[in-house]
Amino acid sequence: MKEKIKELKIIKTRGNLDTLISGISYDSRKVLKGDLFVSIKGIKTDGHLYIKEALERGAKAFVVEKWQGDIKKHPQILVKNSRVALAQFTNIFYKNPSSDIKLIGVTGTNGKTTTTFLIESILNQSGSKTGLVGTIEYRIGEDRIVGERTTPESSDLCIILRKMINKGVKNCVMEVSSHALDLHRVDFFNFYGVVFTNLSHEHLDYHRDIRNYFEAKKKLFTGENNISAEFAIINCDDKWGLEISKLTRLKQIKYSTKKKADIYAKDITFSLNGTKFSVVSPIGSFRINTELVGEFNVYNILAAISTAVSMRIDVKDIKKGIELIKNIPGRFEKIDEGQPFSVIVDYAHTPAGIKSIIKTVRKLSKGKIISLFGCGGDRDKAKRQIMGEITGRLSDFVIITSDNPRSEKEEAISSEIQKGILETKAKHSYLIELDRKKAIKIALKKANMGDTVLILGKGHENYQQFSNYSIEFDDREISRQMLREMKSEWN
Repeated sequence: MKEKIKELKIIKTRGNLDTLISGISYDSRKVLKGDLFVSIKGIKTDGHLYIKEALERGAKAFVVEKWQGDIKKHPQILVKNSRVALAQFTNIFYKNPSSDIKLIGVTGTNGKTTTTFLIESILNQSGSKTGLVGTIEYRIGEDRIVGERTTPESSDLCIILRKMINKGVKNCVMEVSSHALDLHRVDFFNFYGVVFTNLSHEHLDYHRDIRNYFEAKKKLFTGENNISAEFAIINCDDKWGLEISKLTRLKQIKYSTKKKADIYAKDITFSLNGTKFSVVSPIGSFRINTELVGEFNVYNILAAISTAVSMRIDVKDIKKGIELIKNIPGRFEKIDEGQPFSVIVDYAHTPAGIKSIIKTVRKLSKGKIISLFGCGGDRDKAKRQIMGEITGRLSDFVIITSDNPRSEKEEAISSEIQKGILETKAKHSYLIELDRKKAIKIALKKANMGDTVLILGKGHENYQQFSNYSIEFDDREISRQMLREMKSEWN
């Protein structure tokens, strides 16, 4: 262990640092015999409280931020920040896996998941075996793992990358959240390329204001926290993207739908069945014909194309990789059981995300828009009224319902959303139904020929979280089941 801790910023140590460790853990419930236990101060609890449990499970050594006087027979390492130590130590322990794979990191408020899926598809089409880490799942070769969080803790990420490398995976595309950047989960990682999609109101319960939120995001592009990369792919139609462009010293590829950039889209045509446009790029101009809908997906596609161009991938593989993607789970996912109206399930859970999807449907549909949504509990409260105002202003009818209330009262959450709706025309055309299943049924029953029902907020999720329990709940499956039961009404 002594050799491995040479690079750590240590305040003091005690015990035999020549102790052989067999693994690293930050969760006392998962400690194995011979592990080094890293005590992390979390948002809800403190790992130092579980040192005794880690000892009982066989931990051999400890990294701490608070000196533990009762650990006398085991090595103890005192550091200023356990999260930084965890990232650095695990990268050393697992032999810097990000240096043995081409790692692409995608950050931004919206579009991360779709962009990573698109990049993965292009890379696979080019013949390069690719892994994926993100909100929906982690893909390691043929294995699929449901992720606990968008970006894993640094030690988990090192293990995932090393598993990918051992399975012959050459590239990994991953979503990098603002929490991950602020909590040092990708410190000391070597990225090939880093992608910025956009930035808008989100997570301000954690970051406090939009500037702090941006400061977390920009770390991926500025070399802070020992994060390195070669290329920056930047949306230059976003004001925060322009700021990153000025701050970064990385090689840049900027993309746009509004103006000429390194890579840009023109001659765009939209429909509810897909999107067509021309791409102008350093490797030539070409047409894209995709089943993905909306301007927001043009941006996601341009981000993926820009990444592929930086990796010198052939145009034919770029085109095919994009056009192979028919939909992303829970992202503008169309539910079709033969009904005479459209039903779309989407993960939109931010003011910008909801605004974008409703405006997209408004341009492409002549019927009424019925929007159903809620807001998650124990999360950014400031966005609730804003989302209510946006939805009320842009929809024809709004149904406020439950999302993942967690420890908050559903009535309190809906009341805050309602304040925004009451500022709009929808104050005469909305209702509150906190049973999400009943709310979906009401939305479907209200729809007439040519209308669109938007079921927003949960997307791919197959659960609903309450204070002390979760239930199985999938907007897509529930909508399909209800539409099948309603078939006689429109046949």
